[in-house]
Amino acid sequence: DSAYSDAALGFESLKRDTQFGDVVPYYLAQIYYKTSRYTELIDLANDILNREEVVRRDEIEHLVADAYYRKAKYTDAAIHFERYKELGKSFRQQDHYQLGYSYYQMGRYSEAIQSFNKITQANGPLAQDAWYHLGDCYLKTNDKAKALTAFSSASKTEGNAELTQQARFIFAKLNYELDGPYEAVDKVIQDYLSDYPNSSNKKELNSLLAQLY
Repeated sequence: DSAYSDAALGFESLKRDTQFGDVVPYYLAQIYYKTSRYTELIDLANDILNREEVVRRDEIEHLVADAYYRKAKYTDAAIHFERYKELGKSFRQQDHYQLGYSYYQMGRYSEAIQSFNKITQANGPLAQDAWYHLGDCYLKTNDKAKALTAFSSASKTEGNAELTQQARFIFAKLNYELDGPYEAVDKVIQDYLSDYPNSSNKKELNSLLAQLY
């Protein structure tokens, strides 16, 4: 956006101004964020956060956490989301998801589970993605019963069609392994094969069906 670019140039020229120099970085941080200039935002934010007195620390922590997340630097993202949280600021659903996904990428599955479980959004891609990754966290911590419930929820939550299909496949396999605690194993598998006749998972599920009979 040219308006943001012009504003950035204007603020950058005021960086060393004795009257405005202290407040300029905060406006620049917002502009860098809105224009997806995440590397510049991270450099600027780290400079601000290293100062003895930081005005709007919570705002800067939040912006830099999101910037690191978008650059797939999940360890740094988690650090800044945690600092933002420590400042007593309320987390949005998106924040819980991003922190949870950062933990997930770091292999900190127990903490990821805590974050994903705080997402109360009933529908949509964010909720579905959270359920799906929650299921995978439970698998990685060897809690298949809870994984089954999470993948069931992921498969029934509106969102991404490919993720729905993958969640239903994992649910069908887990349902087989756990001997159908909620739904008849053969029906779950047959429903999947009926809805996805060209699935690459067809052979594996037909094999499970054969073992059932």
